[in-house]
Amino acid sequence: MMKTLAFFNNKGGVGKTTLACNYAAYISSMGKRVAVIDCDPQGNASQLLLTDEAWVNLYGDNEVDASCTIYGIFRKFRKGGANIERDFNFVEADRFNVSLLPGDSRLSLIEDILSESWGQFSAGKEYGALKTLWVRELSKYLKEEGYDYIIFDVSPSLGALNRSILLGVDAFVTPLGSDLFSLHSIDNIDKWIGDIQTKYSRYYQNLEIVDEIDEGVLSPQRVEPKWAGFTTQQYVKTTSGGKPIAAYEKFKRRIIESSNSLKKYGVPCVVDDFDGTAHLGDVPNMFSMPNLAHEAHAPIHDLRYKDGLAGAQFSQKEKYVDILNSAFLRLSINVDSTFM
Repeated sequence: MMKTLAFFNNKGGVGKTTLACNYAAYISSMGKRVAVIDCDPQGNASQLLLTDEAWVNLYGDNEVDASCTIYGIFRKFRKGGANIERDFNFVEADRFNVSLLPGDSRLSLIEDILSESWGQFSAGKEYGALKTLWVRELSKYLKEEGYDYIIFDVSPSLGALNRSILLGVDAFVTPLGSDLFSLHSIDNIDKWIGDIQTKYSRYYQNLEIVDEIDEGVLSPQRVEPKWAGFTTQQYVKTTSGGKPIAAYEKFKRRIIESSNSLKKYGVPCVVDDFDGTAHLGDVPNMFSMPNLAHEAHAPIHDLRYKDGLAGAQFSQKEKYVDILNSAFLRLSINVDSTFM
């Protein structure tokens, strides 16, 4: 059964894209066919996954071919239609062994259309609901194309685009930092998702079905975005004695405690660690290694000597990969439990 997952937080700079792309490579290494959908107008996932040559071929001209980016699937929306455009082209990210639907800065222009469609949905209009639930239509199509996993990398926004994505995916994971703003983001996400669920249920009750329901797109009546857990970033700031600065430790404890507010959205069998939370693990500070990975357009686990890896970095890489794979394994168990 195909699975869809979004990496989402209301705060940037928490390693969201690095985790999303490396998780995609992890799943691909298990023999699964994976697609990454870059839904962040900044296109960070595309910058990581695409080689320099592929990047120039795609974005080198002033006018980017929309059929080769995420913007292209909304072509019919821009002309008043209610269905996605299925005539689009993936780019293969060879080192990650995944298919990529590249990002597009023009994706920001779709926010107004999706905001309007939410209003149309609230008024009982079927075409508003169809546009709002575009991720389900895309997922159904990609399932027919033989994909096993669809990974969405999204922006930190609480806007219409991300609302439509969370309404359509099976689950989402929240990468967090150890700071005040990550703490606030948990509360923001909790209130935002609660509001989405309440309104969706009410809007669906008033929905006027004109055409035959496309099964898997306009159902079920109630949508509950499943929370698959969170990761926390390790930090490097220490006291002169080498101990973590107390403020960071304090925020990490508060974040773990506050995350319990999201467990009501959790998948049926959230993997709990020793502290009884949905904490998937700490993401290590990998210093220069993510930069090497970006320059090589490769996942962390596949970095090699020719990519600039040298000396002690080889053993460091193996350590980082073990930590990441442990978190990824927990995440996979949680996502799988969505279908139990």
